Amino acid sequence: MYLLVTDLHCDTEKANRINYFGEVVNSMQDIINIADSYRKQGYSPRLILLGDVFDGGIANPSDAMQLMEVFHYFCSMFDKTWSVVGNHELSFITNNPFWFLVTTIEDDELSRVKKLIQPHGLTQCITVPSTIVDGDTTFYFNHYGIPPHVPQATGTRIGLFHQNVGSNDICKMWGTFDNVEDAAYIQGYNYSFFGHTHLAKGRYWLNKEHTCQGIWLGTIGRTKADEVIDDSLMVDIPAIIIEDEKFQRIEYPQIKLQSRLECIDELKLQAAKQSRAVVEERKRISEVNYTGEGLYDSLRISLADGPLEFILSFMDASWDEIRSQYKETLEHLPEGDTENGTNSSTVE
Repeated sequence: MYLLVTDLHCDTEKANRINYFGEVVNSMQDIINIADSYRKQGYSPRLILLGDVFDGGIANPSDAMQLMEVFHYFCSMFDKTWSVVGNHELSFITNNPFWFLVTTIEDDELSRVKKLIQPHGLTQCITVPSTIVDGDTTFYFNHYGIPPHVPQATGTRIGLFHQNVGSNDICKMWGTFDNVEDAAYIQGYNYSFFGHTHLAKGRYWLNKEHTCQGIWLGTIGRTKADEVIDDSLMVDIPAIIIEDEKFQRIEYPQIKLQSRLECIDELKLQAAKQSRAVVEERKRISEVNYTGEGLYDSLRISLADGPLEFILSFMDASWDEIRSQYKETLEHLPEGDTENGTNSSTVE
């Protein structure tokens, strides 16, 4: 049997997170628990990753070694591990631990980007294939950046995708993408599993005959704070059951991701948003041509209704008023060293 795992985006930290590394490791342990439950039923669990295994290159050697150790342990819990190549494997090649877990690429279609891809692994922890054939079932690996497979095999045909395939009826799609309802190659699959689209989840029949089903799995590693949504914490870990070389069924055990309260440092997030708002306002002011009758009018127009509008109050006041306000402000500062207009008190 095979467990399918969507985008992990392994990394040690992310902005405005309490413990991003812990989020991903907890999910990996939950997946191991699912594998153990199938092993107890007499199955030999194998793992298929749908790409974006690591979020990118890891510059810090200690962080890289820690992630490598965690992933070696994770893969050791399965009889074998395969992976689709995602956009993060191709866009962030340098120092990406993924390529230290791969020794060779077994998909000829990836040869056109092979000059960029240099597997560094000494042991084949992860295999990158074109297809897997198990009895009457064929898995097609549709890597990012290469033409999708048009399935030719008989029996059960399963597509594994890390590509821009979807529908705005399922999830907001960005940039150029293949509409899943119009893509003829999709109809050649009995089941198509999609990673890559972080917010897309669900199972949909893609033809009237109900012979072609699309399954969107979302993401496990939620790299952006706005992807941490409390009413979307459950993630399917599809289990494809093949017995005596014959496809039997697909089961959908689930894991639960951590809640927003457990993941997000809201104070840091709000501070970051405010900082971005000021930067964006300054950029807006610098890029717009304001045509007031004079300098004062131009400044009044440019600063109106923005976070820097308070500056206008200084321009409307006399020097004596500004000096008086400044003196009053200093008198109301917390106790501490106010030399040079600074307060040396420390908040622990």
